[in-house]
Amino acid sequence: MKPAITIRKKVAGLIFLLILGVIGSMTGGCGTEGIVPDGSTLSVDPVSTTLTNVTVDTAVDFKVIARYADGSPIPYAKVKIEGSFAAPNAVNAYQFYYYPGGAKNPNNVAVDSGFTGQTDEFGIYRFSANVFGSATGFNDDINISSGTASTKATLILEFK
Repeated sequence: MKPAITIRKKVAGLIFLLILGVIGSMTGGCGTEGIVPDGSTLSVDPVSTTLTNVTVDTAVDFKVIARYADGSPIPYAKVKIEGSFAAPNAVNAYQFYYYPGGAKNPNNVAVDSGFTGQTDEFGIYRFSANVFGSATGFNDDINISSGTASTKATLILEFK
């Protein structure tokens, strides 16, 4: 009889762990650490940046703000950032950096288009785009999204 009791205890323990795992996975996406909930908004500053006659690498800093529907900030929200002309895409006109300052910030990290940043405790995430010195211009939208919320910033390099 002892082996049957031991097996039942093990099965009961496994069922308990399975239930805890299911509950944990159901609540893992809740709270403030993840995508923003429906009805939330994202804003970006600046909305548009135009660089004129720039032939040297130049960093452009951006600030994203995530807010609940009531206007209060969303701390630790994940935001996806992508640009059609950003590395490693074919045009490769600029490179995203995880922090402000572009390549001139010695602690910065170059990231590919489509990377995910995270807002701070005030609902703000700051990043940069390092525009490569070029002889040709471009006009690209930087798309920022989280859940159903999205916004965009326009980045233009022109020559006159």
